[in-house]
This record gives sequence, C-alpha cells and structure tokens, in this order.
Amino acid sequence: MNLKATLPIDLAGAACVVALAGGVFFFGVRPHTLARAERAASVLREQTLQRVLDQARVEQRRVDEDLQKAAADIGARMIELRPVSDRNRVIAELAGVAADAGLRIDNVSPGEAHRGRLMTVTGIRLSGRGDPGAFAGYLQFLHESFPDIALRTMEVVALGQEAKDGVSFSVDLAWRADHAEAP
Repeated sequence: MNLKATLPIDLAGAACVVALAGGVFFFGVRPHTLARAERAASVLREQTLQRVLDQARVEQRRVDEDLQKAAADIGARMIELRPVSDRNRVIAELAGVAADAGLRIDNVSPGEAHRGRLMTVTGIRLSGRGDPGAFAGYLQFLHESFPDIALRTMEVVALGQEAKDGVSFSVDLAWRADHAEAP
C-alpha cells in the first residue's frame, strides 16, 4: 500500500479521533470533574455552616439559661415597697427595733421625700448611744428585716477608752416607698 495515498485518510481519521477525544473531555469528563469539585465545595460549606449553627444553638441555650437565672435572681430580690403614707409607722418601727436592741435613741428625724420615677425616697436620721455590739446587731437586723431601707451614712464615736463605755452613733437611712397611698 502506498503511504502517500492513505495519508489524507489517516490524517482525517487522526483528526476525528483527536476531535472526538477533545469533545469527550470538554463535554463529558471536564463538566463531571467541575461538578464534582463544586459538590465537594458545597458539602464543605454546608458542614461549616452546620458547625456554626450548632455553636450558635449551644450559645443560645447558654444565654437562655443565664437569662432565666437572672430573671429568677431579680424575682428573688424584688422587694415590696410600703406606701408613702406609712412613713410615721416606719420611723416608729426603726426606733422600736433600736430600743429592743438595747440602744438609747436620742433623736429620730425624717428628711425630705424625693419622688422619683419608680419610688419615693425619704431620708431618716437616727442618733443615739449604746453598746457597740448592740449597734452592730441593730444594723445587721435592719439589713435583713428592712429591705426597703438603705444605709446612706454612718458616724460612730467611742464614748470612752473601753468598749463597755459604749458608742454614740448617727445614721442616715434612705427609706424607699411606693408612690401610692395606703388603701
């Protein structure tokens, strides 16, 4: 056979094979490879988003628990304020508790009432003398039993060289009251 005679047919056949192989690659293998790479990237993005979502859910649960604890703490610390009209009764209670603690009250004087947005705050000055331990116990009792009363300032002076000589004291208290009048 003559090589020259079959050369154009061989070249045409080789060109067809190259064109066919190129077509298979560009229209079959390459799109499949690109699609597989895109699916892998998509799966990776989905896994990353799922991890972020899981972390956000864990954080949300923690925040919800903290919020519930804070709400419970606030509920436990809420105090019921007495009406402003109970001012004289509160002053009498403070003086009576002091006398029951063994303190001698020299002066009790109410201060001005300051009406705020949520409550009215009235200053009360209490002065007297007594045993230092009794005075400390009185302050502790006020703290535990009168949550609507806060200690603003306190002045304590020893009356002698010994603790048995006692102390002179003066306390400025803040009584928080409800704006409403008693029913």
